[in-house]
Amino acid sequence: MSTRTLPDPSTPAPGSEGRYVIGDYALAAVEVLGAGWGGDYGYLGGSGLIWGPNVPTLRLALDDEEDLVIYRKDDPFATRHLVELPDGAPGDKDDLRKVGKRLALLIVNRFVN
Repeated sequence: MSTRTLPDPSTPAPGSEGRYVIGDYALAAVEVLGAGWGGDYGYLGGSGLIWGPNVPTLRLALDDEEDLVIYRKDDPFATRHLVELPDGAPGDKDDLRKVGKRLALLIVNRFVN
């Protein structure tokens, strides 16, 4: 009978790289955008959905190069717009609010008619 050991904990420890998931970024943008806008988490928070007046549902996710992008959810050929995070992944609520403001501005400039 062989003895099995548990794997070593990951380094960095879970949760220490980033406090928030991508779905949190989407909801921060919805908060900034205000009334008439909605959002939700994608699978396990690894993506986020945003919708609003006269705007198709948008998906916020990582692309194949692991860049954060936003695009029209139901269009497989949609242009992916790069989302630049102000200071990397947000570490606290103030940083998350900055990400929400940046996303809201991008959404208004690129997707609102």
